[in-house]
Amino acid sequence: MNAKQNQQQKVINVLKAIFLLAILNLGSTMVAQDIKGKYCLQSEGETINNCITFVNDYFIYEGYCSQGDLGSDFGAGHYTKDNSTLSLKFNLTNDSFGDYHNTERTKTDKDSTTFNIKVLDLDNSQAIPYANVIIDKKQQMTKSSNKDGFVSFTFKKSEIPKKVEIAFVGYKPYSFYLQSNYNYDVKVFMAKVKGCEIVDEKWDFKILKNKDNSISLKRLGKNKNQIWRSSN
Repeated sequence: MNAKQNQQQKVINVLKAIFLLAILNLGSTMVAQDIKGKYCLQSEGETINNCITFVNDYFIYEGYCSQGDLGSDFGAGHYTKDNSTLSLKFNLTNDSFGDYHNTERTKTDKDSTTFNIKVLDLDNSQAIPYANVIIDKKQQMTKSSNKDGFVSFTFKKSEIPKKVEIAFVGYKPYSFYLQSNYNYDVKVFMAKVKGCEIVDEKWDFKILKNKDNSISLKRLGKNKNQIWRSSN
């Protein structure tokens, strides 16, 4: 190897070393800025019960209602991040309530059909008394569930409604559809209203590394003075 080739090899070795150090430094930075667990809003050094919980690529936000209503703020969605910034997209809020109904139906050859409906709380399966059950037909009909959450309707087949709506204070309204020629036994599990739902918003944060290697999040935009710290 001549002197020129030797010099070129030295340059290549130096570049390789610089590149390797850059990769190692990037890796350590990414590990140090990993976002997981719960981060809560700080106010004058004290933690407020407004918190964001990160799990895999998803987050859930809960806190005091920002609009002054009863209940609490609630939102859910996906998040993305790089080494210095974090973005929350509230695109799963409406999908997170989980209300549903179970239906058992039996075919009938009679001239009338019966719809038995039981209204229950999604969280504890307890009956919801006095819920409004609205039957959508030519003339709207409303009944209230009894103390056991039960209500029953009987219709001639020619008058069978297509849609049932259920409403009760503090719960998300729920609706489902029916078909003719069947008797129905339906259990409806209703989800509580979360309060002030955050839908289709985007929150941006700057990722801050603290002296103790922990991570804090500084809100950007109109709430730029908000600091969120890990409470894990």
